[in-house]
Amino acid sequence: FEDLEAAAASFREWQGWTDGRPPAHDTLRDLLVTEYGYDVDLGTLADHPELNEFRTVYVDGASPTLVVNGDLMPIQQAFIFAREIGYCELGIEERPRTSSGLRIESFDQLLNNFRESYFAGAVIMDRAALLEDLETMFAEPTWAPERVRACMDRYNATPEMLLYRLTELVLEHFGIDDFFFLRFY
Repeated sequence: FEDLEAAAASFREWQGWTDGRPPAHDTLRDLLVTEYGYDVDLGTLADHPELNEFRTVYVDGASPTLVVNGDLMPIQQAFIFAREIGYCELGIEERPRTSSGLRIESFDQLLNNFRESYFAGAVIMDRAALLEDLETMFAEPTWAPERVRACMDRYNATPEMLLYRLTELVLEHFGIDDFFFLRFY
């Protein structure tokens, strides 16, 4: 999805993030508040155990509110904030209101959620930098799990985020044609 890679690269450049490192979660949160006029609520979901299945709830309005589960790890929050910035940067309005997928009302909502997740991964894990790391990793003569761990550490990524991003890059850049990632709840 070259258009999403280009949009993420353009956003990273606009922010001056040209060193390949991931932006911090608080930097992304602050951008969401100052540049896009959001309110971010980190307490409501974490304070109500019956709402633990939700990572986020989006509340539309003149000043939109993003209710985020404050119990999430900082990198998970970074992904959420980057995804929300993607909705703004790409001008997408039709979207699911919750992260749980309870109320996906159309194919467009599902597709837009995918597009914003792709954008977020590309903002957090810069394509050029990650491809260099993958080339080094794949050049090893044997499996080197420490390389995977180093890659996760460099991008402050969860295993899920790294695998998801790999599925976006290895097909085109490494000629691997039977690779996909499934996530089960």
